[in-house]
Amino acid sequence: MIFVSGPYSHADVEVKNSRAKLIAQACLNLMKRGESTISPLTFGLSIIEKTGEDLPDDYEYWGRLCEDFVRISSKLYILDIDGWNKSGGVLGEIRAAISFDIPVYLVHPETLDIIERLDIPQYKELEFDEDMMVKTSASINLIKSDDEYAQIAKVIKMNLKPSIYSKIEKKYNSCNWRDDFDVYNFFTTSFSFINNIAFGTPAYNGFNNIAEHPGSDSEKEYVVALEINSKVVLLLHSVVRGSIIRIQDDNYTITFAEVLDIYRNICLVYNQQKYWSL
Repeated sequence: MIFVSGPYSHADVEVKNSRAKLIAQACLNLMKRGESTISPLTFGLSIIEKTGEDLPDDYEYWGRLCEDFVRISSKLYILDIDGWNKSGGVLGEIRAAISFDIPVYLVHPETLDIIERLDIPQYKELEFDEDMMVKTSASINLIKSDDEYAQIAKVIKMNLKPSIYSKIEKKYNSCNWRDDFDVYNFFTTSFSFINNIAFGTPAYNGFNNIAEHPGSDSEKEYVVALEINSKVVLLLHSVVRGSIIRIQDDNYTITFAEVLDIYRNICLVYNQQKYWSL
């Protein structure tokens, strides 16, 4: 069964009605193709229309209902309607699907052609060279405001499997998680793709091209170079300082939206558990 999702809430009633129609039409088109579909929005609006009675409009109620429907679905289709990536309901459904290992697709709202798969990382490994250190910046230098930290934290919570996120919480349970910066910081510094460094026999988890790099104060660092969205992304780890993420900044012309999507892909990489240890 295909779960059909898209943004709905909006201050403009006409926009809400237009979104609801697109979602209902997508369900109809899939049914005409012989597919079983479900949309809690279409389902709920139909009940309200036929009975003349209201349903609760709080996120807790609908979030629980949508999660139940996601759990029994085989796919999640997100209609590429403006605002889908800012909708709390849609993002919650994506997170639920990822936690249940259900594939998530961004699809054209009318043709239903698949645009992108949202639950697997889009990246390739690169051979590391030292010039990559020059063309990249630590991700912390690319995030400029509390609002941007809030958006990063939201992406991490949405795309990282809850079972993995809870391990980060457990690791830092003695710390006071004060704000969205802590979510960003603990995520960025927690993950290692190396085991047993302290014993002198590093075991490399999953990646094929892991290089050694002289860090600060002659400290040895291990580095993986990835290409994500045509940008070089470096994952570095040292025993002393933990982990850091560096991103190609193109002389600081990289947009925050690009940084955000790179973090989304990094979360999906870490969901493939062979790549990390905590």
